[in-house]
Amino acid sequence: MRSKRIAAEPLSILDPAHADPNKLEQLHAVKRWFTEDWRRIEPKLRTSIVEGISVFLSLFDDNPKVKRVFCPKRECYDPQKNSNNQYGKPLPSFSWLLDQGAVCALNFPVA
Repeated sequence: MRSKRIAAEPLSILDPAHADPNKLEQLHAVKRWFTEDWRRIEPKLRTSIVEGISVFLSLFDDNPKVKRVFCPKRECYDPQKNSNNQYGKPLPSFSWLLDQGAVCALNFPVA
């Protein structure tokens, strides 16, 4: 990249002492999961998993109501801008819902 004079931002840190310890731990967990779990799964099963995730994520593009409920605009979470819920009512955090014993479900189509 340097030899071609292409602007780039490095995504790795050569000295882990300068990294955010939480981010570094997450990186190690992802690497461990990828090498020890994901790569050992049969290719057909991996393909099936990826397809399932793609179908799930497509719900957010295909259905504006689902997108608004689970991915509201940033203003929705601002108590001053959204004092009258004009941007919608944000869902509480999942940890709060679990602590309260609530259940959150999404009705998927059969097909």
